[in-house]
Amino acid sequence: MNRILAGLALVISGPYVLWAFADRLSAADEFTANRDAAAGTNDSDSNVSRSLNKPGLSQQQSNASSAASSGRRDYRRELQYDSSILEIRSQLHGIARPSRNAVMSSLVPGRIMTIHAEEGTRVSAGDRLISLDDRLAQAQVDAARIEASRVGSLHRAEQAFLQSERRLNRLQQASLRSATAGFELEEARSLMEQAQAERDAAKEARAVSEANLHLAEEQLRRNTFYAPFSGVVVQVHQKPGTTVDGSMPVITIANLDILEIEMYVPVDRFGTLQVGRKTNVMAGSPVDQVLTATVRSVSPVIDSASNTFRCVMTIDNSQGRLPAGFSVVLTDGTPTEQSPVAQKNQSRTVLK
Repeated sequence: MNRILAGLALVISGPYVLWAFADRLSAADEFTANRDAAAGTNDSDSNVSRSLNKPGLSQQQSNASSAASSGRRDYRRELQYDSSILEIRSQLHGIARPSRNAVMSSLVPGRIMTIHAEEGTRVSAGDRLISLDDRLAQAQVDAARIEASRVGSLHRAEQAFLQSERRLNRLQQASLRSATAGFELEEARSLMEQAQAERDAAKEARAVSEANLHLAEEQLRRNTFYAPFSGVVVQVHQKPGTTVDGSMPVITIANLDILEIEMYVPVDRFGTLQVGRKTNVMAGSPVDQVLTATVRSVSPVIDSASNTFRCVMTIDNSQGRLPAGFSVVLTDGTPTEQSPVAQKNQSRTVLK
């Protein structure tokens, strides 16, 4: 009986025993693999250390070998800069921009009716650019003009005042001869003061009407875009029929007669650039030529963080042969005509 019970227990517990045995074998295999990997890493590190001591092997090759053995990416090698890039970055760059540029939006909400100046059109200051639907504004102007032209009430108030003033004068003359009663004189004075108040009120109403007319005319004027300065229409952002408001760009105009360059020059060149003097700049594509720029302003404040100072130059483009937006490089810090400070420094060098 005992043998039968032992056999049944073995049959029931057999699968569990086999699972436990397999799990124990798996753990042993994982431990062995980790130990071998650690040993391989130590061997690689020792190989790298030995290679560093070999003559003729550069530091860059050593770093590459170390990175390859450890399985990591060598970001220092990937991010190496070309010497030409570093040379370009050390130069003084700027962008030739329009001296005057305006992105115009609508002063009043409205719908675009007519575009008077297309892109590329040269315009003068005060020229019409875009017209909005101004029928409502025109009606308001007409109503305000009619109201302001109504002078009948003011004319009646003026006549009433003059009449009351003459009556008061006659009664005052009569009172000197004791030919009128005192209450008549007081009544005439009261009527004159009342007529004067009505005349003043009519004048104020006329002034309000004229102010309303000016306001309506200004509202009508705001329905039309006028060029703020002479220049070229760079871009028309909206199409006819579009409803616009103050948050939407409608048209951009720029003056290209004078191009402006803003640069931040190293402090060691302070004094070599004088206001009004000329200097050479190399224009990038598509100009690709040396241009003459005039120094317009030099900031007297040096930025301590970057150790630079701000300088603004201008290029004469009255002929319109240059576009805007090309890059320029200050070829040298010495103006074409030496400044007094540069001449003084040069004389000191000669004396030494």
